[in-house]
Amino acid sequence: MNIDLIAENIQLFLLVFARIFALLSVAPLLSSAAIPGPARVGLCLLTAVIVFPWIADDGYPMPPQALGFIFLLVGEVL
Repeated sequence: MNIDLIAENIQLFLLVFARIFALLSVAPLLSSAAIPGPARVGLCLLTAVIVFPWIADDGYPMPPQALGFIFLLVGEVL
């Protein structure tokens, strides 16, 4: 696990995490009340850490302004 890669690309990591969290929070098995919230977040974080190096290698242009990043984040969740 390369923490430096995540630290250098924290915005991209947050986008990956948001997309995985949105996907897993509506999945039938993981969206049940029997699975506690912290376990879901932990699973999403672990999945994002595993998937992130492949995404970071391809590169992804980040907007220079915060508002553009917020729009990207909302787009990933929707």
